[in-house]
Amino acid sequence: MKKTTGFIITIGLIVITFLLVANKDQSIGSKTFGVDTGFGYEITNKKKVLIKQNHIPAIQESKPFYSKEDADKVANLVISKLKNKKSPTVSLKELAILKIQTNALK
Repeated sequence: MKKTTGFIITIGLIVITFLLVANKDQSIGSKTFGVDTGFGYEITNKKKVLIKQNHIPAIQESKPFYSKEDADKVANLVISKLKNKKSPTVSLKELAILKIQTNALK
């Protein structure tokens, strides 16, 4: 009887740990959205908006992303930084590495 109870408790703890870890990874997410002439993104944590970015960060002008894909790339970078407990700021160098279109010419 003791072995069965111990086994059930162990399995229960494993399941709870798995659910907590799986839920933690899924709590931060992103979605892209259309703006007047392009795209932006939101970063959410447990359905609460943490960051709403209507334009390309790090550039001097206030321009939206030219494609949904570009907005997704930067949103994923920001999520990665947040998960690694880093500042979610984005630099010009990071935009270049991600090949984000920052001017109207394609």
